[in-house]
Amino acid sequence: MTVMVVLPFALSACGLLGGNSQPAQKEQAKLDISIEADRDLNTDTKGRGAPMLLRVYELKSDIAFQEADFFALQNSDKAVLGTDLLAVDQFIMRPGETRKIQRKSNPETTAIAIFAGYRDLPTSVWRVVHKMEVAPESSWYRAVIPANKAKLKIALQSNAILMTDEEAGTRPVQYANESMKGLDQNPIEGAKQQIDSVTQSVPKMPEKPSLDSFKGPASLLKK
Repeated sequence: MTVMVVLPFALSACGLLGGNSQPAQKEQAKLDISIEADRDLNTDTKGRGAPMLLRVYELKSDIAFQEADFFALQNSDKAVLGTDLLAVDQFIMRPGETRKIQRKSNPETTAIAIFAGYRDLPTSVWRVVHKMEVAPESSWYRAVIPANKAKLKIALQSNAILMTDEEAGTRPVQYANESMKGLDQNPIEGAKQQIDSVTQSVPKMPEKPSLDSFKGPASLLKK
């Protein structure tokens, strides 16, 4: 099941036709979001994968989303997010299923937020946020190719969301559970990377000069 809701912002566009008193319209970003669920998505007590609710939000601000608890977002997301909610795509994701979202964003969107209805809350990462770049003012010559775009890959793991920015090659840092930040990284490999980075940052000591390199008073003593 797929549900897509776009909250109305057409009135602001219509207002531009009535005069020049309105602020300049912001440019829409191009959204290209791929979603892939693991085979062991949302496992039950017997280790079997199970369907799961997933929502992808366009937000004017992500503050309310970050501060809300799981059940408030699950049951009353529109009331909790209020005017910050610009659009939402809702899916029931099944193990191994894939989805695509391709469209232009709301001009006021500053963040793409992901909510996943994992059953095992204490050990899951059920919320992540991707901050959008500041939208420039709309221009006719960028109508076909927007200046901003968000190409995101969302991997729904057994008990965590892993979101990758394919344009920048980075992962968002806002996790619902601070203890789960390293979930996708091998701890030994992560420690090795930290040691390597520290080693590279330590300046090398200069080599000890030999007596032959001095041609001042030392050369006179030899005579």
